[in-house]
Amino acid sequence: LALTLCASKQAGVDSLLVAGVGETCAMAQAFGAFVHLRTTLPPDAPSPSSALAHADILSIDIPGDTHEVYQHLGGQGQLDAQRERVAELIRRAFEGGKPGTALPLPRPWIVPRIERRDETYGEIENFYHRWLLACGACVIDPPRQLYPDQRIEALPAPANVLASTPGQTLDVDSDATVYDGAGQRLGSLHEQSILDFAGLAAEVTP
Repeated sequence: LALTLCASKQAGVDSLLVAGVGETCAMAQAFGAFVHLRTTLPPDAPSPSSALAHADILSIDIPGDTHEVYQHLGGQGQLDAQRERVAELIRRAFEGGKPGTALPLPRPWIVPRIERRDETYGEIENFYHRWLLACGACVIDPPRQLYPDQRIEALPAPANVLASTPGQTLDVDSDATVYDGAGQRLGSLHEQSILDFAGLAAEVTP
């Protein structure tokens, strides 16, 4: 089972700004879930040490690879400052929480992400090479929604992926709403524990 904690679909509040995110990650990991924390790494976020200690992958959404596109697409603060925060996390991940050590693989795995859209199309190559060299991984996401007047559209997911995802993935918004991998709302962490929802997701596995 994979658990993804991400920004709220309604409020857009970053996952690192939600109280108890570290505890939720720890509980899911204790259950045996693979924990994926997705964030924009906002400048006003508190120290993410607790959440990072229990995350297997930390995805960082970066709107653009130039200052102009970064600001145009809603980047928080300055692009250079966000790159510095990401670089610090990469350094800490390779140390495994112990300064002066060097792990063969980072823990957690740091994955910068950029959305493929008209505004970012010319920046993707530089973005890819920048972060592949820095941390060994990056993701080029398809458009998250259908944008008016955009030439680039997301391709439909393969049928086997659509069939297996609901029972293998839980998405938790920063407002504590829980969805299965198909986007079906299961409930709220204010009403049930993450372990209850893990059982619900397992029930729909083909």
